[in-house]
Amino acid sequence: MPHLGAGRTPEEGRALGLREMKRRLKQKDIEKALRIASGNVTEAADRLGVPRSTLYRRIKQSKRLQEVLEECREVLIDEAEAALTRRVRQGNMSAITFVLKTLGRTRGYVERQEIEHTGLHELNVHVHIVRPEDAAD
Repeated sequence: MPHLGAGRTPEEGRALGLREMKRRLKQKDIEKALRIASGNVTEAADRLGVPRSTLYRRIKQSKRLQEVLEECREVLIDEAEAALTRRVRQGNMSAITFVLKTLGRTRGYVERQEIEHTGLHELNVHVHIVRPEDAAD
């Protein structure tokens, strides 16, 4: 797997101090790694040669990196939906069943009964405390 940025292995990255890693690890390299990895942080960290925890920390600290990660994941979901649609159109029964169980729920394609609570009901609870000395009577 090719490395981006400084080209370190995860072990080499761990050996560096956090400040030095942060200084060497550029935001544009992180963005590129996230895009190549389709938002998979572990894969992106491997490509950058840093521990996954370092990459999560950098993402948490940067609004821009959070947006890039979200965008990557949305694109991946779009690709998965497109692949699923192709399978449905090819007559793949597993894909058809999945779509009906998820998207088709509103049309009655469910395996279990779903109960929806739509109103408020008054609930009266009466508590009677029995002490051990009263129970003997």
